[in-house]
Amino acid sequence: MNDIEKFKQYDLKDTTYDYIDCYVVNDVFCGLNVHGNLNDEKCEYHHYNMCFNKIKIPMDMEQINRYQNGRLKDISVTGNKDDGFRVYVEIENPEGGIVLTFQCENCNIVFLRYRGIDYTNVYITDKYKDLVKQYLYLENEKYFLEENVVQIANEFSLVEKIYLHTDNIRRIYMSRNFLQRNGKIIYSYLSIDGHHNSYKELIYHRNGHRYYPYHVDLYGISYIDVDTLEKYNYIPRGYDNNYGAVCGESFIITNLYYDPNTNLVAYEGCYWAGPSDVMVGDLTHPLNFNPHLISVHEWLDPEYEEFDDIDFEKWNENSLTVKIDSNEFRDVKLNSLLARWNN
Repeated sequence: MNDIEKFKQYDLKDTTYDYIDCYVVNDVFCGLNVHGNLNDEKCEYHHYNMCFNKIKIPMDMEQINRYQNGRLKDISVTGNKDDGFRVYVEIENPEGGIVLTFQCENCNIVFLRYRGIDYTNVYITDKYKDLVKQYLYLENEKYFLEENVVQIANEFSLVEKIYLHTDNIRRIYMSRNFLQRNGKIIYSYLSIDGHHNSYKELIYHRNGHRYYPYHVDLYGISYIDVDTLEKYNYIPRGYDNNYGAVCGESFIITNLYYDPNTNLVAYEGCYWAGPSDVMVGDLTHPLNFNPHLISVHEWLDPEYEEFDDIDFEKWNENSLTVKIDSNEFRDVKLNSLLARWNN
């Protein structure tokens, strides 16, 4: 389906929108984003995000951006990628209305089932289990790539066997991971992603138990009690996607730091190809943890204008210290940060 057909897929006229943003790129091109809501309750999709890039004519950004939370009275998109797209947009809100006509090089619209992140655990769904089955053929000597051994703590180690199948289109990875105690296998798990991250430390929890964190997928996090072998695997449904994947984008955890004084955990990581961030979560119950996370970056710099990367530095008595762009340290008060869970 091409760009024009997608704009015609659902009736966009007389729909409401919650957000509109007009911006300039390098003082050369203008862009326009609109996030709205479909009227048809029977439709699978309830929201849309449309964007128009490389608009040829100057636009009054301040005037357009005043029309937040309004109604999309009319819209027409014609043309093609070769000759450009011609766009007519008519919007209004209680303050008045405006008509926009312009030509742009690129345009796109995405339809969404839900907004924001869905914390549903897809690991336990049949759809994810069927996805895992598609990778099982890789556990064969002809696809074996390499073996790594990670020493964890005292008597524990992890043996990672990586498998790779290369065809004309893509490279398919899978790893079989064996958690060992004094050289004896006590648990094994599959990771169906080429970015498997092996942790080197146990979590010594305030409840007296020891836990090992691990990844069965690029997204989410899992924990196993190394003494009882009870485990909890979690992969969030994430942000919506329209390409049929089991889950959409969510925060990718690359490292973690548990604080026994508060039962909080600080996760280092990022959203795909984005700047690094520190997410704070509740780890009071590792085998059934609260999946909601709070972004330190959004707390310190919600517009993402002051800096790019944030990394964890240390836990303090009533705060945590983060490193900003590798050259600045900043303390974040926990009371202020955690207040966001109640908002």
